[in-house]
Amino acid sequence: MFTSKNLVAVAVAAIVCLVVVFYGCSRKNEPAPEGENKPAAEGEVVYRLEDPQYRAALDERLDAQKELTKLRYRLVTEMQAKIAAAKERLATEDEAVLKAELEKDPEWNSLYKRVEDLNTALEDERKRAEAVVRNRIMSDAQKESSGK
Repeated sequence: MFTSKNLVAVAVAAIVCLVVVFYGCSRKNEPAPEGENKPAAEGEVVYRLEDPQYRAALDERLDAQKELTKLRYRLVTEMQAKIAAAKERLATEDEAVLKAELEKDPEWNSLYKRVEDLNTALEDERKRAEAVVRNRIMSDAQKESSGK
């Protein structure tokens, strides 16, 4: 078991660890050096996230995804309201009955089709974003292999 000497040593060690952790957590982030966002010279290595053209291409893909997601959310909210109304009108939780009833509604079918189309569009945007990253990685790899 712990003797009083061991207990004091463990307590002191724990206190020292806590002080080190709190000191490290309380340090403020150091400001970035000046000129960090300057354009790269010919042949100079530019890290991907520091490249303004690369960032702009990714931001464009992200903006497109956000717009599609907002629209999809609005449509799904309308669909959920229709589901809730059908549940209340039919007084059932049976999914098969609800689905059959909702499929009779042309507005429901339109919403459903639009959400499916948006899911496809979101997947296409994800693939475009992947292509931006893949092309940049391939470009960097070619530069490295031709420079060696």
